[in-house]
Amino acid sequence: MKDRLGILFSGLCVVHCILFSLFLWGGVGSIGFIAASEEIIHPLLLLVVFIIGLLSFPSGYIKHKQKGPMLLAFIGITGLLVGLFIPIFYEIILTALSGTVLITSHLWNYRLNN
Repeated sequence: MKDRLGILFSGLCVVHCILFSLFLWGGVGSIGFIAASEEIIHPLLLLVVFIIGLLSFPSGYIKHKQKGPMLLAFIGITGLLVGLFIPIFYEIILTALSGTVLITSHLWNYRLNN
């Protein structure tokens, strides 16, 4: 269940990045939406993804004794965190890639647990 939630919220990060970039470069977005996205949505999603990771990966490691999923998740979460502090163009790319890495780590963890 924890890995499924992790996949859901990591997927939301990726969807947020794709929609955000479409709004930003498509001229559809407003300054208010962009500001809210950068100041609220990204940090909030990061917090949720981090908490789910803390609940999922250590317990998965205890069960299957494989460090790979936890290390991959660390890389993904680190990428999301770095995305908060870099220019917007790079943030979108890094966050989309990091979300995909997190989805992969949760799938790997889920498969090892079942």
